[in-house]
Amino acid sequence: MIAVEHDRAAIQQGKLNAQKNDLTNIRWTCAAVPKAMIELNRRQEKFTKIVLDPPRTGAKDIAASLPDLGAPQILYISCNPTTLARDLAELAKRGYRLKTVQPFDFFPQSFHVETLAVMQR
Repeated sequence: MIAVEHDRAAIQQGKLNAQKNDLTNIRWTCAAVPKAMIELNRRQEKFTKIVLDPPRTGAKDIAASLPDLGAPQILYISCNPTTLARDLAELAKRGYRLKTVQPFDFFPQSFHVETLAVMQR
């Protein structure tokens, strides 16, 4: 398993949480995701699943190259329905089908909603 995050503090928290939960199979990469994607593709790494949780701007910079990683399933977590729809359309062009969409209301009495979309090939 590879975890990519550009924020060093988030990497440290992730490592701490992994240690607390006895997870030892994670390789941590501190880098901007588009840059890490280039390196993963260069090394021809392949995956069974990809979990994305991009910022509000979405995954526009990497959506087209995600299929190169070979994952038959992509789990996409989004806080912005507009960028989620844009990125899912790009993945659909590249052979993925939308299997499930589940909204989560973590902030009651607000307009904010988190969404999990599952795409499969």
